[in-house]
Amino acid sequence: MTSLLIDTCTEHGVIAFFSGDTILYEGNIPKGLHNSKYMMMEIDKGLKELSLKVKDLQFISVATGPGSYTGMRVGVIAAKTLAYAGKVPIVTLCSLDGYVPDDDGKFISIIDAKIGGGYFRVGKKTGDSIEWLTEPAVSELDKLEVLKTIHVLVTPNKKLIEKKLGLLFRDTPFSWIEQAPSVKQFTSIANEKYSAGKIETGTEFELMYLRKTQAEIERDQKAL
Repeated sequence: MTSLLIDTCTEHGVIAFFSGDTILYEGNIPKGLHNSKYMMMEIDKGLKELSLKVKDLQFISVATGPGSYTGMRVGVIAAKTLAYAGKVPIVTLCSLDGYVPDDDGKFISIIDAKIGGGYFRVGKKTGDSIEWLTEPAVSELDKLEVLKTIHVLVTPNKKLIEKKLGLLFRDTPFSWIEQAPSVKQFTSIANEKYSAGKIETGTEFELMYLRKTQAEIERDQKAL
């Protein structure tokens, strides 16, 4: 059966239909802040090209964060709406898990968290296998001690983080890999979770914010 993948947590939006390990259709979403504009259009194109209706899907997998606050909500709301309409389950994904290198070894999957520093997860690649050594987290960049020993960073957009880390770790030879999230990696995780029964059958699941929103920060400051 065919399933749908949605990730709109960063400027690299992903829409794909897959069956097992086979990618049947991958949407064309230009890099940038265009996810809300192109997402539903590409989902509709995929359904039509594959002659499917939403109710025909085995499940819908969606990245729930971390990343752009607006971006996360765009993808999750779409997934919840489609799942409700088609009465199909949802499999949630961590956006950081899509950023993996081609070469073996330890690496850091990292996404810019603006004033919050960086969202990150440390992993180790061996062949086609990924072992995650830490849970998803957020940290101020100058407090990311792991950067002193692991220098391979995989990210959707290195521009801002590279500049910040260049000032904080001047003598560290970082190896940057800037790329879109791996559809292959995402679908592999989604299939494993679905087979293990790790699914959401309702619409009440939380986004992976990892840090307070700006509105929450301002609210807490006013309460002091």
